[in-house]
Amino acid sequence: MTARIISSINAVVAEKGKLNWPNIFTSFRVLITPLTVWFIWQGKIELAIIFFAVAAVSDALDGWWARTYKQKTKFGELLDPIADKIFVLAILGILLSKGLWLFTFIVIFFREAFIFFGRAAVLNTKIEKAVSVTWQGKCKAISQYLGLGYSILGWPGFNWVMLSAVLITVWSGVDYFFKFKKALKNKNNA
Repeated sequence: MTARIISSINAVVAEKGKLNWPNIFTSFRVLITPLTVWFIWQGKIELAIIFFAVAAVSDALDGWWARTYKQKTKFGELLDPIADKIFVLAILGILLSKGLWLFTFIVIFFREAFIFFGRAAVLNTKIEKAVSVTWQGKCKAISQYLGLGYSILGWPGFNWVMLSAVLITVWSGVDYFFKFKKALKNKNNA
């Protein structure tokens, strides 16, 4: 698996000079993550929610732009999920200090790690398409962003709202697990 990940990184490096709008949007999300966390920590909720909303919109915008204008790159395929996971996990991490259930962080962390390493392992292989983004994964992202926004605002019952995001996250993770399993089985039988 390490060799597969190194091979994927080499494919990304080979694309140097392919900076485009989707990759800029994704990079921007990584850059504003620390600011969003800082604003939450400092109790500047209005600024935190604005930065959070901009980052969430950039997540939708980068993929849409790449597909619509045919600007998909290996760099973007690798960076986008990293940016998403950094952003979501950083926000979850700071929300732990605001009373977020540790269970929520742990479940989302392990699901995201499983998907990231699974996708990295099959990047640039014949089964890469079999484990691409699904509508369940999009539902997961939407539920997490809605739950995180609700939690940043500190509205009553935010842990219960995040619990619904956790359930959708688990459902999406199970779906990906079976897709990985089926793709690997088909690869081994081919």
